Amino acid sequence: MGQRNGGSQAALCRDPRFGFPIAPVLHTLFLLTRPPARAAADLTVLTNRQRELVDLALTALPDEAIARQLKISEDTVGNHFLAVYERFGIRKRSQLIALLR
Repeated sequence: MGQRNGGSQAALCRDPRFGFPIAPVLHTLFLLTRPPARAAADLTVLTNRQRELVDLALTALPDEAIARQLKISEDTVGNHFLAVYERFGIRKRSQLIALLR
């Protein structure tokens, strides 16, 4: 009474052919087949100016403030960021920050 599909939850996790719960086995297989963790971003592929912008982006400054601080236009800031995104195969600032943290 109270059981659906003719078995308990414990029975669903146990394969009768093997006599042990299959969930830990599946979890282990999942961990073994996951792609390896991505290495930290290699900042040496960036120009000095691009590294300056990346450092400022990590402080959560908007483009306008970055442009003012570096004495360049906002368009130039945007162009530098586009080059950085392309170099790392990403599309937006949040991805850059996640990659660097």
